[in-house]
Amino acid sequence: MSVEFKGLPPEVYRAIIQIVDDRMKEIKVTREDFDRLREKVEETAARHEERFDRLDRALAELAEAQKRTEQRVEELAEAQKETRQEVGRLDRALAELAEAQKETRQEVGRLDRALAELAEAQKETRQEVGRLDRALAELAEAQKETRQELRELAEAQRRTEQVVADLWVALRQTRREVGRLSDRFGFTLEDIARVVLPGYLERHLCVRVERLRRKHFTVNGAEYEVDLYGVGQRNGTKVTVLGEVKHRIYAREVKGFVRLLAQVMPQVKTEVVKVMFGFLVHPSAEAVAKEAGIILVASYER
Repeated sequence: MSVEFKGLPPEVYRAIIQIVDDRMKEIKVTREDFDRLREKVEETAARHEERFDRLDRALAELAEAQKRTEQRVEELAEAQKETRQEVGRLDRALAELAEAQKETRQEVGRLDRALAELAEAQKETRQEVGRLDRALAELAEAQKETRQELRELAEAQRRTEQVVADLWVALRQTRREVGRLSDRFGFTLEDIARVVLPGYLERHLCVRVERLRRKHFTVNGAEYEVDLYGVGQRNGTKVTVLGEVKHRIYAREVKGFVRLLAQVMPQVKTEVVKVMFGFLVHPSAEAVAKEAGIILVASYER
């Protein structure tokens, strides 16, 4: 018997036939049993065919899903690759961020120290400002006192100027009196010099002069007067004494005598002994006299 079941694979069909043949050999079946068996087989085959159809469709759908899955996996792999690259960039960015954070912390530390130093400097500045405020207050008080002192000083200055003016008037009067006294004492002092100097010159300079007198010299039409003039000897050599008499001898008097000598000495043909005589010889006169070779004699010297 050859019955072809549509939709069954040959091997399934043969397996079923083999089963049926074996079964037929073992038992005797009636026509009705066979028909029922055939119906069962056909039903089974139909069910298998339907299942196989569903299986084919499921396999096709599975293949399509597999294709889509593989495509999705490829997309996921590409996305994973990009994700890894992005993660790498993120890792580098995080490392850079960590380094920047480290530097930021160091900078914050420096800022903290700078703020602490600034706070300390601010504290010192406030203390200094306090000291300056106190100093300004003291200065203001001192300024107030200074103004008072200046007013007092101005008043004292005014009184001083008045006193100076009075003294200046008195000084001019005194100068006139001194001038008159100088003239009077000048002649008297010349008389003393004429008596004292000959002995002094002989004792200290080995100069012997008999008489000292006034003498007038005429130089280029100008007349010059010398208070003391005398001719004498020193160690057998003729010398001429030229002298000036002043009440007080200062450097300016010596310089005046030097100028007088410069005019009259060219008319003297001998060695000249230059001498000045006075009641007082000021130290300022000594250096000038020494340089000019002038002998200074005070009235109390012998």
